Amino acid sequence: MIRTRDLLGIVLAATLLAAGPVWAAENDKPLDNAEIVKLTKLDMGDDVIVAKIKSAASVQFATGTDDLVKLKEAGVSKAVMAAMMAAGPCLPGQAPGD
Repeated sequence: MIRTRDLLGIVLAATLLAAGPVWAAENDKPLDNAEIVKLTKLDMGDDVIVAKIKSAASVQFATGTDDLVKLKEAGVSKAVMAAMMAAGPCLPGQAPGD
């Protein structure tokens, strides 16, 4: 007969195995405008957000004129927007600062 402790161990292991791919997918997701707005709304501060941008494995920022207007309306600071533009690739088919 399976003891309660053994059963809990099996359930925990199964849960971790099932959650692993979801956690990995979240970590592989490129940092994007929506994530920056979320951090801004949580009042994380420019230093934290810029550090997050610089340490991101990949980014996918939309930095066209209309996108920058939307970011500004959402409360994203100029320093954070500058870091987004300096971080690298825009969305496909979009020139930097376009």
